[in-house]
Amino acid sequence: MPRIACISVRRPSTRRDGAVLLCLLTAAAGGLLGCEKAKEDVKKQVQSTVQRTQTQVKKTVEVVKQQANIVGSIELALKEPLSIKACYATLAVLPPPRQGILQLTSYKVPDQESFPSVFLRAPVDVGSPEELAGRTVRAQMYVQFQSGGAVWYTPPEGLVEVTIQSVEQQAVTAELTGGTIVNAQTKERIDVKGKMTAVY
Repeated sequence: MPRIACISVRRPSTRRDGAVLLCLLTAAAGGLLGCEKAKEDVKKQVQSTVQRTQTQVKKTVEVVKQQANIVGSIELALKEPLSIKACYATLAVLPPPRQGILQLTSYKVPDQESFPSVFLRAPVDVGSPEELAGRTVRAQMYVQFQSGGAVWYTPPEGLVEVTIQSVEQQAVTAELTGGTIVNAQTKERIDVKGKMTAVY
């Protein structure tokens, strides 16, 4: 009688397969998390680079404008002549009966302030920059010659008289015909006259 050979076939361990699968899934999940973190890091680097580039472009544009003499100028006769190659005008028009506000500054925005620094502010009754031409206004004025130095300001009785000579080609030309500024620390007083040509 022929013999029948019995072959034992062992099935793979289901428990072992599950462990291997779990390891693979964990590794895949870790890889996905790593990819997401890498994407976020790259995104942050790109945003940072863009911001630095925008800031540099703005600075470059301002330098080019200054070199082309299209950012205005300030010439003041104080104790010593003061000359600044930048001046900007802003006009806030408010609904009646409130007065508008004209500002002439040596910087375009506060975080771009450099020294010496000049700030002039006057109430005005106009609806547009062009209406300023020919008017004389009384203005508060602040001058700071260096960062951290004393601020010179106009006392209430010594406001600066400013005559707007012209408003054309996006520029306001103003003459300071008289006034007084006071050193906030020493209380020393000096007369102020001069000219400001501000772009807007």
